[in-house]
Amino acid sequence: MKLGFLEILFLIGSLCTLTIRAYYKRANRKASPVVDSHHTRLDAVLLFTAMAAMAPVPLVYIFTPFLDPANFFLPDPIRWCGVPMLFAAVLVFWRAHADLGLNWSGYLEVKEQHQLVTHGIYRSIRHPMYAAILIWGLGQAMVLTNWIAGPANIIASLLFLMVRAPREETMLLERFGGAYRDYMSQTGRIIPRLARMNMSGH
Repeated sequence: MKLGFLEILFLIGSLCTLTIRAYYKRANRKASPVVDSHHTRLDAVLLFTAMAAMAPVPLVYIFTPFLDPANFFLPDPIRWCGVPMLFAAVLVFWRAHADLGLNWSGYLEVKEQHQLVTHGIYRSIRHPMYAAILIWGLGQAMVLTNWIAGPANIIASLLFLMVRAPREETMLLERFGGAYRDYMSQTGRIIPRLARMNMSGH
């Protein structure tokens, strides 16, 4: 078992993220009905991959010797640099859910009273949740010194950005038309204010 202080902080961050998601999932039971769903089996696989990368795989690394052959050494000062990234990711993840409110869904779907959210964190970037996953992945890769458990979330976040984000944007263009196109021209996908550098996508 590798349960040092850094691993404990990682687990606290994971618990915060899961709590945020559970809270807003429960709150969104009051949201308006879904009128258009683009959710596919591929989306289900991506969501499963992301959840596995954030919790089960790291838990296997921390509490069992199963992944030990893939361990590597990283000096503690570098590992500690990952901690601010983890908690920055939690903050971005929470802010994205809070700003979306009842418009949020874990799936690619449009609700009856769906609104285009362009305030708060969405004023600068279109996909703050995916950005949060990527930031978390970078922190996880530093804190968990294992070639499997460490970069697992980076891989999951890149899959979201390459596969799901473009489909999400297509869905929102169909829903909001020119308003969303204008929004895309003013924002970046996951980096603020870099929309004109072909970084398009929630």
